[in-house]
Amino acid sequence: PITRTPAQAYEARDAPAACAIAFFAAAAYDWVWQLSGVALVGMGLLGVALGARPSLRPSESSRLGVVRPLVALVAVAAIIPQVVVLAAGIHLRNSVAADNAGDGGRAKSEALAAKAIEPWDAATWLQLATVDRHLGEYKAASSAIRSAIRRSPQDFLNWEEAARIDALRGDVPAVRRDLRE
Repeated sequence: PITRTPAQAYEARDAPAACAIAFFAAAAYDWVWQLSGVALVGMGLLGVALGARPSLRPSESSRLGVVRPLVALVAVAAIIPQVVVLAAGIHLRNSVAADNAGDGGRAKSEALAAKAIEPWDAATWLQLATVDRHLGEYKAASSAIRSAIRRSPQDFLNWEEAARIDALRGDVPAVRRDLRE
C-alpha cells in the first residue's frame, strides 16, 4: 500500500470531491443530470473522492471495507437511468433524422425502439405519431398522439400534432377541441 501523509491524502480527495459536489449542486436545480457523460463524470469523481479518503486507524478500514463496495454499487445503479435516457434520446434523434430524410421505414423503426426503451415518455409517442402521420397511417398516428397526450397533457406540441392528425382524418370537432386545449 502507498503511504501518504494526512495532508497528501486530503489533497488527493479535495479536487474530485469539489467537482462531485459541483455536479450534484448543478443537478439539483438544472437539467445537467440528463447529460449522461456529465453524470458519469460526476459519479466517477464521487467514487474517486470516497476512494481517496484516508484511513485513520486499522479498525476503521476494516469497518469501511463493506461500505465502499456498497457505495460503488449505488453509484453504478445511479448511472443506469442515465444510460436509458441516452439510448432513448439516440433513437429519437435517429428517427427525426430519418423522417427528415424521407426514410419513413427507418424513422418508424427508430421511434418504436425509443418507445420500447421509454414507454412512459410522451416525446417517444409524439415522434411515433409524427412518423405515422408522414406515412399516411392516420389511425395509428391518432392512437400514438393520444398516448402522448395522456402522458403529458400540458405539452402544447402534443395538442398541435393531434390537431394536424385530426385534420387529415377529417374530424373537424376533434381539431377544434385539440386547438382549444
